[in-house]
Formats: sequence, structure tokens, C-alpha cells
Amino acid sequence: MHGPDGVSRNLSFQYEFSGKWLLLNVATLEKVNVTTIVGFNVYPQKASLEEQNRFELLGKSALQYATLALVVVLPLFTLLVLILCLRTRMSGRKWPWVLFIILGIGKLAVNWTTGEWNMSPASVQLFSASAFAPLYGPWTLAISLPVGAVAFLLRRRALLASRAA
Repeated sequence: MHGPDGVSRNLSFQYEFSGKWLLLNVATLEKVNVTTIVGFNVYPQKASLEEQNRFELLGKSALQYATLALVVVLPLFTLLVLILCLRTRMSGRKWPWVLFIILGIGKLAVNWTTGEWNMSPASVQLFSASAFAPLYGPWTLAISLPVGAVAFLLRRRALLASRAA
């Protein structure tokens, strides 16, 4: 990271020695082409990061299973409502509805490995769900409220009636 004091870097390494795992963290600061180590930490690990963060279904909470189910169901629901919107004849422009339908509002995320939860009410997410994992990191599953899709379903009859009138 570039800052007024120079360029700082934070590097992490994983090593296996005789069946034991170590996680090393080295922090450096570069000023005027001189690099200095400003931090060095060693953390013993029970297993490799890849093994610790493997996506497994056993031993998870009911809320984690519910989130996993919603990560599958919400994009399908959103896609079906989007198709319904595109096939619905209505007066006015469709693109605002399309945009509103594909965006999920807020975000509730769970770290699949640790079960830690995070809520971001001011977030917007495509198709109301996501799942990602950084290299050797834990999976994070996130869901959002499909407000636009539900609003369209509730307003669809009125939109059809206004088209007929």
C-alpha cells in the first residue's frame, strides 16, 4: 500500500514441516528504495489452509444450511421473475423494472468455515445471492432481499390492467 511513509507490503506464506503446518506473515516497509522488515509472525496451524477451509456440509448450523438453500433458490426466483417481466406486455418502459428485479437489497453473509455472520444493509447484489472463496480462504455465502422481484410480482396485475386500459 502506498502511503506518506513509503510502500508497505503484508505477505503471508504457508509451510509444511514434518506433517505440521505453519502460517508465516511478513510485513515490510519500503522507503527511498530501502526495504525493511517491520513485522514477522509465525502461527502454528492444525492443517493446511486448503484443508481448513474446504467446503463441507457436515457439522453446520441450521442457519448455514438455510443460507445455502437460499443461495441456490434466490437466483432462480429472480431469473424466473425477470423472464416473466420480459414477457409481460405493459405500458411504459421495462428497463427500470428489469434493473430493479435483478438487484437484491442488503446482504447477509456467512463464513462457511467459521459460521461467522456479517450484515450489510446498504449493499446491493446481483440476483440476490453470491458465493465466493479467495485462494485457500473460506467460502462466503451471501443472500439479499429480492425486493424488486417481489414488488414486480405484487404489481404485475396492476401493470397488466393499465396496459389494457
